[in-house]
Amino acid sequence: MMNGPLRPSDAGVLEPLPARPPNLEPIGRPIMIQRWTDVVFLHWSYEPAVVQRLLPAGVTVDQLDGRAWVGLVPFRMERLGFPGLAPLPFVGTFPEVNVRTYVRAGVGGRCGSSRSTSTGCSRCSWPVAPTT
Repeated sequence: MMNGPLRPSDAGVLEPLPARPPNLEPIGRPIMIQRWTDVVFLHWSYEPAVVQRLLPAGVTVDQLDGRAWVGLVPFRMERLGFPGLAPLPFVGTFPEVNVRTYVRAGVGGRCGSSRSTSTGCSRCSWPVAPTT
């Protein structure tokens, strides 16, 4: 079973990366719950300067082997709701597409920066939230 994304080794063999750094504190009490189904992760590499131009101030594109990576992640969000309660009726299940890249913010903080669109909705944002 893989615990995280893959990275090519010097021998050209894909090796798993850790799913999360060992120094992260566990999540205490979640404020929302959700399930992603039918997920596809597609990634393309770009020159870092191309991606940097699209990012908000104070955020620097992260690089792997000198390249910036942009992902397209379509999925179906299901059972969106709050812990201990039934999923939200009518709005708790919907298709979504994230376009994301990987960035650094603050002092050494690695983050994901994404634009999310829900099918049929016009919301769009650049949230920056800690990831591995």
